Formats: sequence, C-alpha cells, structure tokens
Amino acid sequence: MSANKRRSSDYKDGDGNSYISDGDADNISAKFWKKTSGRSTLSLAFDHYESDTVHTGTYFRQQHGMRPPASFYEKQQRLILAYRTQFSEDSDNLLSLYRIRSVFNGQNFYTTEVVIDGKADTTTWGFSDQYRMKWHEKHRLAAGFEYSHETIDDWADLLFTYSNESYYHYSLYAEDSWDFDGRYSLTFGARYYRHSIAGGRLSPSVTLGLAADEKTNFYLSAKDYFVPPSQYQLFSGYGNRDLSPESGQTYEFGVKHAPDNDTVIDANLFYRRGKNTISYNKEIKKYENLDREKVWGFRANVTRQLDEHFKATLGYAWIRYKNVDAEGEESYSSNYPNGEIKVGLNYKNRDLTVVLFGRGVMGRDGYLRYSADTGLFYGTYPVSSFWVVDMAVNYKTSEHLTFYLKINNIFDKFYCDDAFGVYGPEDIYGAPGRNFRVGFTYEF
Repeated sequence: MSANKRRSSDYKDGDGNSYISDGDADNISAKFWKKTSGRSTLSLAFDHYESDTVHTGTYFRQQHGMRPPASFYEKQQRLILAYRTQFSEDSDNLLSLYRIRSVFNGQNFYTTEVVIDGKADTTTWGFSDQYRMKWHEKHRLAAGFEYSHETIDDWADLLFTYSNESYYHYSLYAEDSWDFDGRYSLTFGARYYRHSIAGGRLSPSVTLGLAADEKTNFYLSAKDYFVPPSQYQLFSGYGNRDLSPESGQTYEFGVKHAPDNDTVIDANLFYRRGKNTISYNKEIKKYENLDREKVWGFRANVTRQLDEHFKATLGYAWIRYKNVDAEGEESYSSNYPNGEIKVGLNYKNRDLTVVLFGRGVMGRDGYLRYSADTGLFYGTYPVSSFWVVDMAVNYKTSEHLTFYLKINNIFDKFYCDDAFGVYGPEDIYGAPGRNFRVGFTYEF
C-alpha cells in the first residue's frame, strides 16, 4: 500500500516571469496478491488519484488579463484483476480485467468576461490475455488478444455538450523470436487492430539482429502502425467524426559497439512515413487529416567509464519532419531543433553519488503558421537555442538512511518547451527557472 500527497504553488521562469499555478493532488494505491497454487497467482490492484489545480494561460495572456485564474478538478480510479498461470518454466499465461473511471470538471475561457464550464465523465473497461511459450530450443512465442470499451457518460466544452457516446476496439497479435545460429536473430509478428468507428488494419513487423563479433551488434527493423482518433478528436466540439485513422511504416537501423570494457557506443537511423496524420486546424477550429507525413533522423550516444569513480556520457539527436496537407501544400516543422546534445557526468563512491546532466537545444523556432488576424506566427519560441544543466546528489549516512538533493536548471536559464506565438514572443508557458528538491529515504 502507498499514499502520496503533493502541493505546488506559483513558479517563475528563468527571466523571473511569474505563473499562477496552485495544485493539490492525492494518490492512494494498493495491491493484493495470493498464490492460488504452486505456479499460479491471483492479484487485485487499486489506484485512486484526485487533484485540484488553479492556473492561468500563457505569460502574455496572464499579464494582460486575458486569462483569469480557473480551477480544475480531476479524479481517476483504476481497478485491475489479474491471474497468472505458470504452466512450466517455458510457458505462462496472464489474464487481466480492468475498469477505469475518470471525472474532470473545470472551466474553459472564451473571452475575459465569459467563462464556460467544462466537464468530462468517462468509463473504460476491458480485458486482455497473453500466452508465452518457448516451443522450440531456438523459438519463443508470444500471442494474445485485447478488448476495450470506452463510454462518454457526460461531456461539455466550449462548443458542445453530449453524452452516451461509446466505441470499442480490440486486437489480436502473435510474435515469434527466432535465434537461429547464435549470431543471427529474427523477430517477426503481426497485430490485427479493429476500431468500431475508425476501422481495422493488419500491422506486420520484423526485426533482424546480427552479432558481428563479441563487441558489435547490428539490427534492422520494419514495422507497420495504426493509430485511431481519440475520444476528444472524434466527439468534442473541435472533433470530427469523419477522421480517418493514422497509419504508416517505420524503419530503423542501429548498431551497438563496445571497443573496450569501459566504452559503449550506440547509434541508430530512423525513417517514418505515414498518411492521414491527425492535426488540429486553428483556422477552422477542427481536427483534420493531413495527406502524408515523413519523419527522419538519427541518434548517437557514447558512454565511457573514466576511472573507478567517474563515468561520462555524450549524446546527439537530429530529427526532421515534413507533412503534406489535404490541398497538397508541403511544410517542414521547425518545432524540432536543428540538433539536441545531452551530456552527463557521474561520480560514485561507497556513500556518495553525484550526477551532472546538461541538455543543449539548437535552432528550434516553432511552427511558423501565419495568422492573418494578428499578423503574427503561431508557435514561435522566444529562445530557439539554450543549455539547461541539472544536478542530483545522494549521500548515504548509514545502512538505512540516505539524503538526496536535486537542483534543476542550475544557471536559471530562460526557455520554454510550449509556445503559441499568437500574441507575440511572450505567448508562452515558460519552463521553471532554478528549483530544488531535498529529502531523505529510510529503509528498515
């Protein structure tokens, strides 16, 4: 059993801009389990989350009185019953049933004078079963099915009020992992997914692995994906019941190399192509399907054990995104940076652990969609390049007691990961400036 309570209040970004943000959240969890036989286990898990929050809109709208503080109440209860049967060392089965109840009550804003109440009351229930078996010396099989039914009991937003909407979805899947000569491995499978509104699709996947030698491994994968629209995208005032599901393929090539006992290098290239990507159109205030999208890039990471106490990491990522809308117009998203660097340094001895971590973002401008109403661009970032450095310290004073300190944004940098840009460069949710957490853990 566990219980957690969290209180939070207003915060400032790196430039000292204040954001009204008051929160009070409670979480209670419990899990009971019992061995029903020598190899079988029955478990029941319960989770209750409840929160009250008050916050405003972006910094610009807050400063100009466009978004008065509003309160939001949220409650979610999850109940999961599971039965695991261990037939032998090489086979088992897991059957699960669950129910999720979610309630949300809040306020949405249309103008500074008019405040519209909003609420969402939903129920989801479902079940799943997965069977795993080593059916051959070199083969492992996983197969199963999932079913979920979602009901909107009551929903109200800025434009719309509705209830008694529901849909269901289910999937069947099977996957086999084949290690056929100690150097090569092949994992192949397929999933059939069916959505009562969006339709169905069979999605195959295959991954080939190669151990070139004791120091180097390669892999190559190709997978098909299918993503139906969400409740909100289908039924809300901004929704569209005619939305098509997103679908497409992803391809990835990767390598992991250990030139010596102290160094590990891993890197991968990826490419995704899709169609019917769901996007919100701010001009018509509705969700719509884009025609096509392409995403490609690469990531690389190096980890080096410098000596008995120090370990360093260095990583780099680069991503590009292009979409084609329903009218055939191409656009590149500048929401992805020109590059992102991650640097880490770890120090560890018997009782003390210190971690320094830095993240550098370069050339992220944001979505440059022009608004004729304001003469400005949507989603532009006030700072397109920045470095943020965090630190964490753990100190074990005895066998049972450990103190910890975590400092985020040590140099109090101004940046944001969420920007609108409709009213200019201040129309942002600024990330918190320098902040810290201190505490201890006691084990007995």
